[in-house]
Amino acid sequence: MLFTILFISILFFVLSYHFINKPYTSIFLVLLGALLLRIYSSSYSPLGKWDERYHALVAKNLIKHPLKPTLYENPILPYNNENWTENHIWLSKPILPLWFLSASIYFFGNSEWSIRIPSLILSVLSVWLTFLIAKSIFNNIKIAWLASFFHAIHGLLIEVASGKISSDHIETAFLFFTEASVWFALLTIKNEKKAPIICHFMRHNHRISSNVKISSWFISLINYPVLAFSHNKESFRKITLNYLFMMLSTGLVCLPWFIYCFNAFPKESQTIVYALIFPMQNIVQNHSGPWWYYIEQIRIIFGELIYIPLIWLVYIIFHNKKITLQSVLLLLWIIIPLIVFSLSSTKRFTYILISSPAFFILTSFFFFCLVKELKKIENRIYKALILITLFLVLVLPIRYSVERLKPFSKDHTLPLWTVQLKQLNKFEIANGVLFNYERPIEAMFYTDLTVYSQLPDKFYLDSLVAKGYQIMINNTASLPESLMHNKNKYIFINLNK
Repeated sequence: MLFTILFISILFFVLSYHFINKPYTSIFLVLLGALLLRIYSSSYSPLGKWDERYHALVAKNLIKHPLKPTLYENPILPYNNENWTENHIWLSKPILPLWFLSASIYFFGNSEWSIRIPSLILSVLSVWLTFLIAKSIFNNIKIAWLASFFHAIHGLLIEVASGKISSDHIETAFLFFTEASVWFALLTIKNEKKAPIICHFMRHNHRISSNVKISSWFISLINYPVLAFSHNKESFRKITLNYLFMMLSTGLVCLPWFIYCFNAFPKESQTIVYALIFPMQNIVQNHSGPWWYYIEQIRIIFGELIYIPLIWLVYIIFHNKKITLQSVLLLLWIIIPLIVFSLSSTKRFTYILISSPAFFILTSFFFFCLVKELKKIENRIYKALILITLFLVLVLPIRYSVERLKPFSKDHTLPLWTVQLKQLNKFEIANGVLFNYERPIEAMFYTDLTVYSQLPDKFYLDSLVAKGYQIMINNTASLPESLMHNKNKYIFINLNK
């Protein structure tokens, strides 16, 4: 079944180029291929072992109280509110993407698919936005098509949308709103008088989804030069006013949630504000690297030849002094995140994905410029070099996608532990607490139990029984003998790792 999905997605990509002269048909086929690849990656996968399990649990709890994000809904043991893996109030990620996940669980049920549906939709829409942005700035269907193709097949973005990589659904939503911001800014630039109100609203709406991220300011920094270099239609005074309005609107959109959080959850909010600055000065969770970390990572993420289009872009701007909306937008969209993230002590390869549409568009633009040059060159050696470059520009992203998606893997079944956790719901245990289980977050998502990996002493367990809790203990070889003689008080179960 999965190989069928993979084959059909490839077929859609091939057909999309066949219909290149029919833009709507072509991009529709690209989007179908992108969707199928993401469905393929999301199939038969348990909750991601990194961030997805936490996002899923918080989203599930948000159904009961949308303005109170919680991890442990009913904490039984003492906890550290600065530890995001075990606390009660959970403000570690922006609220809007979590609301998306929560709504999906509410409508489609408590399952892995429900968690991934919003990201599947937003990820495919991001491919469409890449097409629209490329078409808008270059007015060339082929450049837009190839850029959207690079986006559609990108293995890392597919894995992020499938919950397999840290930040997963949060990063997917943030990328979507980033692209929406750029797209609606371009719409406003090209036809400000006729641009609908939704363009102005959406241009700033992404700040909600990133109201706890420093990188939310990147788009303001990008949009300003876009406005400034937009065919010189506006005076410097008006451009400055537009910029100030963008920054002000960002604050107004984010402020209500910040005020609410500081009033409702002061301790947790202080921790989050500190965390916004902390990664710039110190290494978080051992995510470190040298100052050139991201410069090296882009060759892995966007193909080993990515440096050639980058150098070429800088050359046409500074050597030829040909400053255009296209070149400035692409360069700043790449350079600003590279510089800011490189200055941070904490480094993570997924951070640079905010620039991925710019890399796709730049690679596509470079590809078709080479195709154009190829027709002019008569020297066989130069022709051969260009042909090899064109071949590698296309093949390297495809190879990277295959490496990430692992289409020949035989692991296409859900692990036993997910089945066992779902079966626990049949017992309908009220006030249940499960101890000594190494997957507490996943267990709380699949069940209504409060779950801990540790096992308190017998005195503490008895005090919980006296309070009306039903105690469940995962039966392992390390259990104390004294507990095994209390089968009338506790429920012993056997769960796989």
